[in-house]
Amino acid sequence: MWSQRGGAGAGLHGCGVLDSDVAIVHITCAGRTDVGIIRSGNEDSYLMVPERGIFLVADGMGGHAAGEVASEMAARLIARELGSLRGLNDEQVADRMRNAIRSANAAIFQRTLTEHDKRGMGTTVTALVLFETRFLIGQVGDSRAYSRAASAPTATSSPTSMSGP
Repeated sequence: MWSQRGGAGAGLHGCGVLDSDVAIVHITCAGRTDVGIIRSGNEDSYLMVPERGIFLVADGMGGHAAGEVASEMAARLIARELGSLRGLNDEQVADRMRNAIRSANAAIFQRTLTEHDKRGMGTTVTALVLFETRFLIGQVGDSRAYSRAASAPTATSSPTSMSGP
């Protein structure tokens, strides 16, 4: 079981600690998106890299302005920028997450400047990284991360905005 402890700054939620009486964690992951009943196109992207402990979802926004491009870029760039987290302490992982999100934001913004049909595109991001026996959630926008225990799911993050590139 995971338990939450302390925050790590704006847009970064929790650091989890594995309960001491549990020695092995088995992770099963799956992902699926759905366009829903209102929209005609799907602007969601997700990426799971279990061997590196990276799980993220991005919900593109902008409709005609290529939200699906922004969400795909965010997922790919954040995972790349996070790299390997082995041996890093909590602060280093939080810095890596912050920098990865900022770097993706800057790349997306730059693309809106060079491709006029992409102006107005953007995305939310909720990213979970597992490292050592802890976890960290980085989040920007109105999406949330939920903890699923034996009871009903509970929100572990709240909508946040992060300003600046």
